[in-house]
Amino acid sequence: MYAVVAIPLNRPDVRDFLSAVTERTEPQGARVEIIGQRPTPEAVGAWCQTLDAIPPGVDTNDVVQHLLAIDTPHAHLQRVATDRLIPVQFLTDPGFLTRTMGGWAPIYFAVIGVDGPEAVGRESDDVLLRHAETLRIYGDRIDTHGADPEQVAEHLEKEMDAPVDEVVRGIVRLQRLDEETDGAPEQQVPLLVAAIDGSQALQTSTGRPVPTPILCDALLDRLVRFERTRRIADARGDADAVARHAFHQRTWAEDLNVQLILKGEYIAGRHRRSTICLAPSLGLVIKQPGPEPFHDIELSARSYDGNTENWPVLENNGAVVTSRGRVRIVLEENVVPPLHAAFEHGVSFSPLLGLIIEDHVPGPTLQSFVADDPRRLTADVYAQVLITQQVCEALGVNNPDWHSANFIVEDETDDLIHIDWGAARPLTADEQTPDGRRGRIEQVRNFAYSFQDDDIAERAGRLHDQITGNPDQMASIRDTARHLANTS
Repeated sequence: MYAVVAIPLNRPDVRDFLSAVTERTEPQGARVEIIGQRPTPEAVGAWCQTLDAIPPGVDTNDVVQHLLAIDTPHAHLQRVATDRLIPVQFLTDPGFLTRTMGGWAPIYFAVIGVDGPEAVGRESDDVLLRHAETLRIYGDRIDTHGADPEQVAEHLEKEMDAPVDEVVRGIVRLQRLDEETDGAPEQQVPLLVAAIDGSQALQTSTGRPVPTPILCDALLDRLVRFERTRRIADARGDADAVARHAFHQRTWAEDLNVQLILKGEYIAGRHRRSTICLAPSLGLVIKQPGPEPFHDIELSARSYDGNTENWPVLENNGAVVTSRGRVRIVLEENVVPPLHAAFEHGVSFSPLLGLIIEDHVPGPTLQSFVADDPRRLTADVYAQVLITQQVCEALGVNNPDWHSANFIVEDETDDLIHIDWGAARPLTADEQTPDGRRGRIEQVRNFAYSFQDDDIAERAGRLHDQITGNPDQMASIRDTARHLANTS
């Protein structure tokens, strides 16, 4: 049985259970299935066998159906113990399981597979599952919002700069590379980076270069696979294996200028699921949204220990939006491309692979920039955050996810560039009212809590009140935002 659950991680027995992970090497708790960030190697291998068997001359639309056969959360399923749902590296932060600012308590939000309804809830024998609130039961098959085959077929050749048969050959070629290297990312990552930058070709069976988006997808896959095995080794206390992984990751960062940011689980109040490959040497940032159910966050939905808690609530019946499904929505709504254009931030989308490939912006995140010196959070800096929100307003967009880690402070100009529009959606006519506009400005106030520091949050709150309470300054901010929106 598959179900959507929300589990508060700040309850005393949950905290004790998870905190003890660092003291034991063997997994404990119930075994559950979860949706991994990437398809399993076994699922990819079976998919590529099917692709390799497609005969010549098959209609493009039929080939697209084969290409999208991997677009299902069932290809991502992994079995884990409940004490391994949260990576050990987060649990070393003493406030990770307890910190609640602005209602943002840590709530684990996911699809899990269990033996039956009795495995979840107050009667469960498992500590985490005992606290799980079931938001929806799917049954044996997970409802999915995935790619649109017509959209994929329409974008395919322009997206890949290659005909569909070469796309198939490119995917199969990289699967064979995986097999030739015994699935070793440490051998493949340098080859993939060299192929992306053009210094060393990886060719299909016809001698043509493997399309760049396919190379980017494979690079992301190998980096995720390697980080996952590192996290498994870390959880079981295998210091030698962790050191070997760290050596290769450090080498990739120093020699290839390639790093991975993996948020493989959704913990409301901490982070959403996503995978990001930072590749400054390639001038790229490769992103893949995490598969997660349609949802929103209800502010102050619960109360615990004298504090309100913000909880996820399902929308659209809680179907899981795959990475390809998320890119599908982005292109259908046409909200994100104009936002990138307004801030002159180059981006391309792959509905076939569920990738977003952006120009790399050199500089630190605003979160780290301010954490190093809180005085850097000035009125001018906060005004840029409000300008970004007002550009959304001018373009008819609601972006409810204001987070300091989603802004880059550009090295040369100190301008703020917003780099994550995953939560952006078009405004409805009913929302475009004076009260609605005031409410969306107030949403920016949540930005303060993303620093996870009381003093910085208080400073950000004062700046918010100071600027939004000044009619002349807000008029200037709106004028600047309208100008930027009109250039998109």
